[in-house]
Amino acid sequence: MAITLSGSITTDESGGLQNATATPGIPGDNTDNDITVAAINGTDETNDLPLAFESRLFALLGAVTPMQTALSGYTGAAGNTGTDLITITGSYLDLAFTDAEGKALGDPTNANAGTDWSGLYTLDGRRIFLYTDSTNNNIVLGRIGAEGATDAPEDDVADPSGTIVFSAYLEQTATGAKVWMTQFAPLQNPDTSNPDDVVDMTDHLWATASQDAAFDFAGVPSG
Repeated sequence: MAITLSGSITTDESGGLQNATATPGIPGDNTDNDITVAAINGTDETNDLPLAFESRLFALLGAVTPMQTALSGYTGAAGNTGTDLITITGSYLDLAFTDAEGKALGDPTNANAGTDWSGLYTLDGRRIFLYTDSTNNNIVLGRIGAEGATDAPEDDVADPSGTIVFSAYLEQTATGAKVWMTQFAPLQNPDTSNPDDVVDMTDHLWATASQDAAFDFAGVPSG
């Protein structure tokens, strides 16, 4: 089994849609993947998020409209439904958002529980921590951390009940998975003079595929 990451998914916080169709001549915007979706209400309607994703967000947040939504490979062209961000060759049992060791993010039984920082901050400087959803490991939630001993964001600690700032979903396909991103509040960008300043979760968020392993014990001596 092999996993290949192809390209990226980009959500633009600017007002309106930013993608190859909506903003074709604007560098930094024409490669974004913004998509319009209906308000989250837990029902399967036209222009919705995938139902499993929407239903879970509705259970967590109630009726809400995301600030921004993006879909991997989405260009805004008529009939475009995005493309796989993750390609998997070979059979597998499960695909999940995890930490670097393949463990659920934010799981209190992990040795690193409480340290699954996303690498991102809220607009007012609070750290955002990652949690693999407890009911669907295709979903990851970014929650605002609790303030630590000082006002410094480096002291912030993971809070499993913290406000959800963003979420992502692995929409599995026959060949891998598309990725959806929803954002509910603005993020802090280091370069405030650049409207396309990029922040990401490199080395903080992973996708892990698992498979059965078969062992042949024929010929192994007893004892």
